[in-house]
Amino acid sequence: MRRPTAWLGAILLSGAWGFIDGFFVGPLPIAFWTILLAGAACLIIDAAGSPASTGGRLLDGLFDTLSIIALQLSLQAVLPIVMAHLHRIPGAAQAAVPLMEAMGRSAGADDAGNLLIETTTGVQSFAITWELAALPAMLRLLGAFVVLAIPRGFATSRGLAGPAKLLVILSAHAVLRLLVLLGLVASGARLSLCYEPAFTLVGLLPLAWLVPRWATGAPAGAPIGAPTGAPTGARTGGIVADSVRGAPRATRRLGRLALFPLTLAFAGACLGVRMGHSHPGVLKQGRVLIDESRSDWEWTDLPFDNCRYGQRSVYNYSVWRAWIEAHYTTRVTREPPDDADLREADVMIIKTPTRPYDRESLDRIERFVRQGGGLYLIGDHTNLFGMSTVLNQIAAPYGLEFQFDDTFPLDHEAYDIFRPGRLASPMLRGIASYAFETSCTLRIPWNARHVIIGRRLGADPVDYGHVNFFGNIRLDPSETFGLFVQTAGVVHGEGRVVAFTDSTNFSNFSMLWPGRRELTLNVIDWLNRSASPRERLFDSLVGLLGMGAAVLGAWMMARCGKAARAALLWVAVGSYTLASVEASGLTRQEFAAPSPRQRLVTVAFDTSLSSFGLEPASPILSRSDVLSWEGFNTFFINVARSSAWPFVPGGLAQALRTADAVVIVNPVRSASVTDLGAMSGFLRKGGRLLILDSILNDRSTAARIAGAFGMDLKTALLAQDNVAGRPIGPVLSIGTSKSTHRVVTRGGCVAVWREVGAGRIVVAGDAALLSDHAFGGVYVTPTEAQRESYRAEEELLGILLEPRGGEASR
Repeated sequence: MRRPTAWLGAILLSGAWGFIDGFFVGPLPIAFWTILLAGAACLIIDAAGSPASTGGRLLDGLFDTLSIIALQLSLQAVLPIVMAHLHRIPGAAQAAVPLMEAMGRSAGADDAGNLLIETTTGVQSFAITWELAALPAMLRLLGAFVVLAIPRGFATSRGLAGPAKLLVILSAHAVLRLLVLLGLVASGARLSLCYEPAFTLVGLLPLAWLVPRWATGAPAGAPIGAPTGAPTGARTGGIVADSVRGAPRATRRLGRLALFPLTLAFAGACLGVRMGHSHPGVLKQGRVLIDESRSDWEWTDLPFDNCRYGQRSVYNYSVWRAWIEAHYTTRVTREPPDDADLREADVMIIKTPTRPYDRESLDRIERFVRQGGGLYLIGDHTNLFGMSTVLNQIAAPYGLEFQFDDTFPLDHEAYDIFRPGRLASPMLRGIASYAFETSCTLRIPWNARHVIIGRRLGADPVDYGHVNFFGNIRLDPSETFGLFVQTAGVVHGEGRVVAFTDSTNFSNFSMLWPGRRELTLNVIDWLNRSASPRERLFDSLVGLLGMGAAVLGAWMMARCGKAARAALLWVAVGSYTLASVEASGLTRQEFAAPSPRQRLVTVAFDTSLSSFGLEPASPILSRSDVLSWEGFNTFFINVARSSAWPFVPGGLAQALRTADAVVIVNPVRSASVTDLGAMSGFLRKGGRLLILDSILNDRSTAARIAGAFGMDLKTALLAQDNVAGRPIGPVLSIGTSKSTHRVVTRGGCVAVWREVGAGRIVVAGDAALLSDHAFGGVYVTPTEAQRESYRAEEELLGILLEPRGGEASR
């Protein structure tokens, strides 16, 4: 007989996933495994103590556990997509009004679909969302309960079938939970109760007592879980002997034993291919047209050089444009593009438009896409400068819509960082993580490519009364939260469209951060391929075959005992996993990053020996002092002013293998013999090495690293009057090597260098003179003293990167 212990086990097995799915809070693996094991123990204990159980009682509970876990794993693939589409519950506010009034609270509904509740502090507005109703937990729990229900012949002669009753009970629980949360928050409880997995799990526990009494329809005194009229202890399907029921002959039994797993494997494989594969399409010429005819924001024609500084020099798209031009034939138009312009383009980029397009232009763009063109739409938060309004006119034919909101992490101490999984879109290849600054959200069709789904986010509606239309960037009861689409792609006719929601990412001060350059090229590569109706036909056919086989497989599993059902579920999950991973891997091979059209000078900033580290998301979104003496974000960005491309490598070996120059800032770890050997080989082949050290670095290993290359470093304080009032820094006194050069740069930075083979090693100090504190930060319009830091970096990079034989006299 099914006792509450079994249902408690199902609740724990389902609720555990809320601690690692990352939808609302960060993963808590310890809580997940503890609760998961507790749920398994409950099911095994229930099976061992059941009088209806015959041989292998403990295995009965184990097979139930395995079946439930397999279902939860399968849901992990689809729940993020479902929850990214479902937020507000249509009509829920109006329906909740009489319920709240029955609870003694005056209530109403507004035009935005929010519920208005009268409280002691005034009227509060609440968004009635699927997240408040704990939809992910409800779906997981429904699957777990069905696993327990089906083998017991849950349909009764009186009332609804068991699974239908379960659905009614869970729906009632969701409504009750929603009302309780509204009452608690309206009374002053913290809003985080709405998404904390522990609170959700505790709220589900009473169902372990309610479900077996209400869902079975069993008369009073009847064993819980037994069908009405069935004798207590009736056969429950056993473990192996009842793997397939109702087969009158051994041959039919063997046939079904082969057919059932094949059907489930086919279903999993089809769905895996549908989720993991993306059609490469037919590669085009790669002609990019950037339309600036209606944009007065993020200009592309302001040089990023060593002559112009200040906010306007960093808040533009010149670095982004240079990166695209380095890989694709690129034109920028400041006049509305006509048919002739579009015939000469394969990919059209419309970024941050602030003025509307006329109907003729909109039709021309749609025709361009339908006939095989690629369209890249770049927007930003809160309908800034009206750009979302303009973009939505363009995006309407493709089912895309930029929402008038801004996103923020629910944990306000965290950053909005997306980490691609193994089934990530080819537009994310080569990207380990991607940090947003502030995006809007997208409304997209269900069949779109969900490229980036942000997790643990809140969405602030636009507030035109605030600077840049931001709200308070805090979760309020009237706002939605959870998962939101931040980047998406669609196929339209023979063309493709991508919508991106955070234009700030491609500004000069942010474009050089990890992931930005890769995403730019990957998106253009995806758009630079014409699609065909056969792609959508293939996707639809594979999806329909998979869903049909899954429905047939579910019917088959309902006829199986516990052992067979658990095995079949794992066959389906296994085939889905293998197919999706293989399909995703093949997709990545079919796409290829374009090679540069010109030679790019690259500068790697090492993090293995040095204390250097970029801000996680952006130099303007720091949780620490943005003007730190130990921060070098501005120095990193300014490398691009000298026509080089800075990046952070995966390690010293990668830096020495792929970069033209390597920078070690404030070294604090000793280089191993292997590291020194690799550096020596790098230098002798023509590589350049810069060691930037500071008197503030009391753990410095600069002398030991430089000493391996014949440079005897000693530090001495430079007199204050020699540096025009700048902070005191160290002079580096060098040994007697005749091939050593020395110069005091503008601002007092001292540089010494020598040739090693075909390369050069440069040691400079004081690094503090080149820190974020000395530069004044990324945005600042520098004072004359701060300009000295810019000039010092320019001179230092000139020494580091100048060709051999072209050394200036100093």
